[in-house]
Amino acid sequence: KNYLDTVHTAYIHPAEQAPPEPDITKLQESGIPTLSKQTFQTAINSLKERRQLLLGIVQAGARKWPERE
Repeated sequence: KNYLDTVHTAYIHPAEQAPPEPDITKLQESGIPTLSKQTFQTAINSLKERRQLLLGIVQAGARKWPERE
């Protein structure tokens, strides 16, 4: 089992929504190679349940998801 599987059995529940998507614009503007926006969006969408569980872990610890700057 991995960490998220273990946490899920410890009464930590996924958040109702996934956290905000990371913004890769600054990476692209800095010349750092990234995925195309469409490929990145597809990848983010495929990880929705995992991202909801991660946000649930953060919220269970009475913390907030990091804000974009």
